Amino acid sequence: MKTFVDQIRKSSGRHIDGIALVAGIDSASALTVKLNYFGTVEVLKGLRPLLASSNHPSAVIVTSSSTLNKGANSLIKTCIRGDEEKAVTIANRLERFGLGSKIYRSTKAALNSTVRRWSVDLDWAGSGIVLNAVAPGVIDTEAVRKRWSTHGKLLTTSLPQPLGSPGPVTSVVGLIAFLLSSENRFITGQVIFADGGTDTQTIRQTA
Repeated sequence: MKTFVDQIRKSSGRHIDGIALVAGIDSASALTVKLNYFGTVEVLKGLRPLLASSNHPSAVIVTSSSTLNKGANSLIKTCIRGDEEKAVTIANRLERFGLGSKIYRSTKAALNSTVRRWSVDLDWAGSGIVLNAVAPGVIDTEAVRKRWSTHGKLLTTSLPQPLGSPGPVTSVVGLIAFLLSSENRFITGQVIFADGGTDTQTIRQTA
């Protein structure tokens, strides 16, 4: 990640207006912890000074509506504390005991929390940087299409979307684009679910 950040620094002309951290993996392994949480946080921290030099800096992290389902609290809290070594140990233990499916959503839940905490800090809000997360639902991406024939029923059961599954990519892209635009100077610290209603339905069922 350091090499990636260094490359951006060299080619950016000393500032960037916005960053969208979208990439990630959903492997039931410790690699997901290293990339999804600690890799994302490292890039975000590394590029913050370049954002602070912009007139309208914005950052968006893409998480997931899977965070509506219960993750592993110990892993979430350890990620938030920044203890990568211990987080990897916990992930390996989850995988060993057949609970590896909790790793992905736990890393994304930790990112949601980090976005909300950091967004109002002096380093971010104090520098005029708006920081938000977008949590897509089951979206019509190439990866989802490849798995739909075998995992479609599971996905619609675990993450029911009242507006239908899979959802359109354009809705997520448009939301990210707005949050990164110069028009958005007052929305920060939000985790916005682009999930066809899953979040709202979940709240209604537990109310």
